[in-house]
Amino acid sequence: MIDPCGFCRQSGHPVKLVKQKRTFQPQSSCPQAISFSLGAATNSSKASPSTNAPIWCQLCPVSSGDRAVFWKYNVHQHVTSSHDTSYESLPAGFTKEIEISQLEKECLGIPLDLIDNSVQDDLNATAVASTSQNSLTKCRRQNFKATLVPSAQRRFKF
Repeated sequence: MIDPCGFCRQSGHPVKLVKQKRTFQPQSSCPQAISFSLGAATNSSKASPSTNAPIWCQLCPVSSGDRAVFWKYNVHQHVTSSHDTSYESLPAGFTKEIEISQLEKECLGIPLDLIDNSVQDDLNATAVASTSQNSLTKCRRQNFKATLVPSAQRRFKF
């Protein structure tokens, strides 16, 4: 699937960031789209671990005063398929903006054997090192409890 929607996970619902007063708000044609704060969405917490939010691709050229916008979880695929560059050569600010920490992946319930850290090991080293073992243990306990709930009853927010 190419560029899945951050609301419904289906293709065909591009997202954009539109300036409203002093902030930018995500807009999408997705029927499941909701309003949310971009600032709050960039911070992972136990209650809301996902940091999947629309971001501008800093590598795409500005056209008509705007840059291409992608959901954070789709940026890796976009960069590898659309730009002839490696993660090591990305601008530092962009690298920080698109990183997904080990803790976030675990809190989202991704099985440890499916987490591929090869691309982002260096990016996440600081975030993982600064994360307390207590927080990691809480997320692991929460995920263990979530595995006891039938998958049809679980609902993940992206």
